[in-house]
Parts: sequence; C-alpha cells; structure tokens
Amino acid sequence: MDKFITPVKSIDVKSPLLSDAGFRAGWNFWKEYLHEQHGIFMRSRAELMSLKRLMDISENNAAIAIYYLEFAISRMKKNFYKVNDAPEPKKPVNTDTGKFVFKLPEKYKTKPREAFEGLCN
Repeated sequence: MDKFITPVKSIDVKSPLLSDAGFRAGWNFWKEYLHEQHGIFMRSRAELMSLKRLMDISENNAAIAIYYLEFAISRMKKNFYKVNDAPEPKKPVNTDTGKFVFKLPEKYKTKPREAFEGLCN
C-alpha cells in the first residue's frame, strides 16, 4: 500500500481542556474561524499539538485559554500565543509645538522654470 495515496488515519483528540463546556465551544469557534478566515482545516494531529500548546501557555486554565483564543481572533491571527498584559510604555509627550523644518542646501535646489519651458522649439 502506498503511503502517498492512502490517507493517514486520524487520531483521537483528547485534552483536559475539552472537558470544560465553555472551552469546547470556544475551541470549535477557533477551528471555524481558522477555516473561514485563513482557509486552514485543522487535522487531528495539528489539533492535538495546538491543544497541548494552549494547555502549556494557559497553565491548564480554561478561562485563560479562551482569552488567548479570543485575543488571537480579534487580531485576525493564525495562531495563538501567551498574552502579556503589561501596560504599554507611555509615549514621550511632544512639548515642541513647531514643525520640523529641514533646510535643503542650495546646491540641491532647482531654479524655477517657465511654465512651458522645454515644450516648444
């Protein structure tokens, strides 16, 4: 039997996170999102490894895992990741109200031409 012709059998996807009904609904929503937005159909092995990764970064907490999935979907990402909730650094306040003006050296300036210069003989 040729392994390139015969499809690989799916494996059972089991995860402690899937025992939570809220997470299971969120996970199905995630898979539908991947298919709709990115054309990705998650097969069993990819799903199993994705669930394992999500368990690792969420520390087996279904509520945190759902938050990570929602965060990724809200940013139209193909993957999820641990979210750093640290506040963003504040941007420096611009106290200079004037515009930045760059003075072009004379040697780079072109002299104004007549409106039709070069178009007629």
